[in-house]
Amino acid sequence: MPDIFFKCGSCGKHLVVDDAGAGQIINCPDCNADLAVPENVFIRECLLCKTSVQFSDDMKGEIISCPFCQKRFSLSGGEPVNLAG
Repeated sequence: MPDIFFKCGSCGKHLVVDDAGAGQIINCPDCNADLAVPENVFIRECLLCKTSVQFSDDMKGEIISCPFCQKRFSLSGGEPVNLAG
């Protein structure tokens, strides 16, 4: 399953969880704030390996490393998806 990239709303730390966690409440590993894992995400493909990456709206414009090939790319645009079931 693809990972979801998102930010902690309290401290801004970049977080990554498996998409099975969409909608669950977790604690930020840095500041311990309660966070809801996003259910509304965008999908973008890595430019090199074509791996799909899911990310929240607040991650648009951020640079990440592809979880598969490690190529760094910007999270911009993308197709909107709702993971709620």
